[in-house]
Amino acid sequence: MPVDLDELLSSMHRQADAIPLGSPEQARRRGRRRSQARAMVSVAAAVTLAAAGLSVTTWRDGHSRQTTPPAATGGQLPSVGAPIAGPISYPEQGFPSFAAIDGERAYAAWADKDGMRILGADARTGAATWPAQKPTGSGEFGGFQAVAGMVMVSLEHNDGTDPDRTEYGFDGVTGAQRWSQPFDVADDTLFSDRVYVHMVAATGQTEGFDVHSGAKLWKQPAGSDRPVSSAVLYTPADEQRATQYGLPSAASTDRFAQVTRSGKVQVRRMSTGELVQSLPADVKADTTFSDLTVYDGWAYFVESGPAKGTDQYGTRNTLSRVHAVDLSGGTATSVVHEIGPGIRTVADLTPCGPGRVCVLEQDGDEPPTVAAVDVQKRRRLWRTPAPDGSAWLSSLGGRTLVSGDEGAAFYDENGRETFRHAGQVGWLDSGHLLMVMAPAGEGQATRMVKVTAATDARTVLGETPAITGRCGFTAERLACATKDGLEMWDLTG
Repeated sequence: MPVDLDELLSSMHRQADAIPLGSPEQARRRGRRRSQARAMVSVAAAVTLAAAGLSVTTWRDGHSRQTTPPAATGGQLPSVGAPIAGPISYPEQGFPSFAAIDGERAYAAWADKDGMRILGADARTGAATWPAQKPTGSGEFGGFQAVAGMVMVSLEHNDGTDPDRTEYGFDGVTGAQRWSQPFDVADDTLFSDRVYVHMVAATGQTEGFDVHSGAKLWKQPAGSDRPVSSAVLYTPADEQRATQYGLPSAASTDRFAQVTRSGKVQVRRMSTGELVQSLPADVKADTTFSDLTVYDGWAYFVESGPAKGTDQYGTRNTLSRVHAVDLSGGTATSVVHEIGPGIRTVADLTPCGPGRVCVLEQDGDEPPTVAAVDVQKRRRLWRTPAPDGSAWLSSLGGRTLVSGDEGAAFYDENGRETFRHAGQVGWLDSGHLLMVMAPAGEGQATRMVKVTAATDARTVLGETPAITGRCGFTAERLACATKDGLEMWDLTG
């Protein structure tokens, strides 16, 4: 029987591919990486999470903090099937393991002395569906995700090859490798249930591929006004398809958007590349654009450019502006939020409720902050400190999770921070989160805690054996790597 708690707290999702910003060019490169980084879990992420402790902090009034030790356990979580044996724990070279769930299928990925390995399982029964497979190429483990019935594996070459990575697509049902595609870490990759869109950062060329076969469907040359950032189109209904990282990786529509070098926002069909809409933006000269995000008929992006003056270390000041473009054509463009001039820049942004956008700001020296902005009124609603090292945002139901390499924090719609924690945390659905509480010592049990976002109520769902890597989960299932292999548990209670 789960145990209800009032004082148990937490939260952290490591995103290792984010960097502090010091120039518009860095902003542009980071913005291109964001869609890739959110979907692809990095190696450093799991290393950090596996080493995370149990300290949990709650802010009761925005100033004082109260630290609470972990409470009584809820017993063992119900297992789903038997462990699927394999060398899935940390190998000697230090690469961790990963698990992911996509619908009714679960997957594990790990690295050994011979390279990358993945295997598939039935998330309903816990039974293996295909044995360990290896990509045809070689390289270091660069990423892993399950989307659109496929398993995507990224290998980094580290040998001067350009592009520096190759992405491999494996059939989620059979485990067969269906395609491979060279790409750079700065490229944009977008998914629907049928199409994989790839924008080459170096040139702006954009191509569409069948996500299951790898067959090329269309090619769009960059042109004189080349795209610089790409994003799928989300609607409020997509919150009901939420993954542990927030909004799903795969689009529910056949459309995606791009912002061009001149600041235009263009909407195209994913299946054909056809241009269906182009809207101008009121942007300045000598600026770059990043962090394109499209939600509920609004396109948001960040414009960054040089400003007068330098800081005390001689670093050139920048000015960052958050744009909101009404895709219905009602408002051509509007600057809804400005940062600077100075060295403070936008690390990430995400829609965080009807007519709202949340912005994560950082400068590398001062603590980061997160702010909520009313888009129509162009007015900041609240602003609050975020954990050091915060790198990315996710939001469902108007509530926002801020995550990074030194912890994470969760905020309600009014900006009140309800908890922060070091350890893996993610969304079970639009109203609940799962916190993976790191073991108190080597080989000890890992506790799973469910948090109700609206009330901050905590329930210990139960314990698992010690986790050796990063878990994948949905509202019904949890999949993790342990010393015995890939294991799954029932989260429905």
